[in-house]
Amino acid sequence: MLDMKAHFKNASSDEQLLNYLWEMSIFLALQSKNLIRALCLIGIIITVSGFAEVRWTEHITKQDTHGERQKTIETYSASEIYYSNERYVYGQRGGTQMLVLPPGKYIFPFQTTIPANAPTSLNGAWGQIHHEVSVVVDRVMRYNNIFKRPYAVIVPHGLNLNPSNAQPLHKIDEKVFCWSLRCGNQGPMVMENFKDRIEPVRFK
Repeated sequence: MLDMKAHFKNASSDEQLLNYLWEMSIFLALQSKNLIRALCLIGIIITVSGFAEVRWTEHITKQDTHGERQKTIETYSASEIYYSNERYVYGQRGGTQMLVLPPGKYIFPFQTTIPANAPTSLNGAWGQIHHEVSVVVDRVMRYNNIFKRPYAVIVPHGLNLNPSNAQPLHKIDEKVFCWSLRCGNQGPMVMENFKDRIEPVRFK
């Protein structure tokens, strides 16, 4: 039985800042009823990646092989990889030598950088922007063990970068209220709003 946990050493939460060197540790626990049994593998690979996936359907009408119009549902999908950093923390790339990992608990530290152009995490109705850490245990003559842990990326947006936000805001709105078929003779209700500038929200 294999169990994996990922931990960001220098982060207070799972929300990662961009263009910063993060230290991570992968905790791998190998347990077996027969403690003599060891794990035979080629290597352990850690990948830190960010990607987007979208998927949606559309109702369209097209002609079949007999020239008749037929309504159908088309499914569209696309994906894009923003970054992907791969590193071997045990073994080496292209290795052919079998390695033996006795039962126990292991820690594999490594460092990674989330690029500055990484977008903010998003889960929507038609797709997602996803960031995750994946660990692949390359087994010998068996299916690989794959573990994944997502993390959130939040890109701060500075409102002061837009010059129009520093301009005064003045807006007047009028509305006439009518009761049944008769309207009042007092004129419309007027609402006037003035703001010297837009103040960005500050998070503590």
